[in-house]
Amino acid sequence: VLINDHNYGKEDKEPVFLNYIQKRSIDALLFSVVATEYKKEWMEKVVMKNLPLAYVGDPFPEFEKYKNMYSVNNRREDFLYDTMERFYLNGHIEIVMFVFEGKQHTKYLEDASLRFTKKYATTINMHIIEVKIEALDHISQPLLDEMIGIIRRNKCTGVFALSTSLSKCIIKRLRLENMTVPGDISMMSIQWENDGSDDSNYNVDS
Repeated sequence: VLINDHNYGKEDKEPVFLNYIQKRSIDALLFSVVATEYKKEWMEKVVMKNLPLAYVGDPFPEFEKYKNMYSVNNRREDFLYDTMERFYLNGHIEIVMFVFEGKQHTKYLEDASLRFTKKYATTINMHIIEVKIEALDHISQPLLDEMIGIIRRNKCTGVFALSTSLSKCIIKRLRLENMTVPGDISMMSIQWENDGSDDSNYNVDS
């Protein structure tokens, strides 16, 4: 049974999958993307049923005592750490970081930064620009203006974008400012499946 719950994230609505669990009409459960403010309440109802249960996302420390529950981390902190490390090892200290809006994504970046500082006993300066989570293919002009201002004020030599599609917008704007990739700016980004980036010839490092 595949459930795409349109009431997801609404405080007055329980997820539809809870109804299936209450009736005990499933043998196991695999799910992901539970809103942080509701997940504990929902999970308590789930784990008490002792169903085999797997969750894709951040682990639930409060439920570790339940042997029926497994968490699969999506490793956002890891790829952000790897990005910081690669920039640093290639001599880049001032970095513009495009990240998704919201405390959850900022927390991943903070945790990655702490790991990096602990290992290298130094920091890189990350200048954060937040974009909407649905904006994987376009950056607004004001945000591009903000990026150019940050680069010029801080002499940034690196840019991290959330997708290679966003990289296209960034590179076009850098060209207007007579900056090149990778000549003046080193860029890293994530290539998502079917994001249209495979037909481009933009010089993105990773």
